[in-house]
Formats: sequence, C-alpha cells, structure tokens
Amino acid sequence: MPILIESTGILDSKSMILTYSSYPEKPINHVWNESGYAILNITDEDFEKYPEIKELFLTRDTSIKKSDPRTDNPVLNSVQVLTRKRIDEIREKYCIHRILYWEGEYYQAGIPYS
Repeated sequence: MPILIESTGILDSKSMILTYSSYPEKPINHVWNESGYAILNITDEDFEKYPEIKELFLTRDTSIKKSDPRTDNPVLNSVQVLTRKRIDEIREKYCIHRILYWEGEYYQAGIPYS
C-alpha cells in the first residue's frame, strides 16, 4: 500500500544573511525594489525570542569594515532558520523593508524566497 506524504513545510530550512547597510543614504536591495524601509532597533528581547537573530549578530564577522572600498555589501554572517513558519515570521519582522540598528551600526538581513 503506497503512503502519500504531504509537504507541510515543517522541515524547511533557509539561510538568513546579514550585511551592512548604508541607510539612510542607500538601503541595500536584496530582494525588494521598493522604498519605505523602517529602522528596527535590535534589543535583548529580539535575542530572547529569536535565537537565530542573536546568533546572526553575536557571531558576525567584525573584521569586515563597511568603510573598506574593496568590500561591496559583504555577507557578515549566515545562519539557518528552520521551519516554514519560523522563516516567514523572521522574514516579515526583520527582513522585508527593515533596516536593523545594533551597537551603532545599520544592517540588513535577508532570507531568499527561492
């Protein structure tokens, strides 16, 4: 007897990346091509609720400086986000039209759709 398994997205996994942002001058355009970015101050509450965000920021590559002309939007860090629900939740709160502010710097995070 064949068993049919329906994909629920429970085991989905995507990489979330972190890059510097030059906001307010020129937001980096990962996936979105519209203006209207909101600044989101990253807090300890964000770290508590979303360990992925905590890992993204606390383990970022601090040796890369955005003032270095040889770097063009370098990826500072990448972490895995598991489950479709979590991916959608984090993408909505931290990625879509958001500039993230933490420890005196502006960043952008992105989770690809494909």
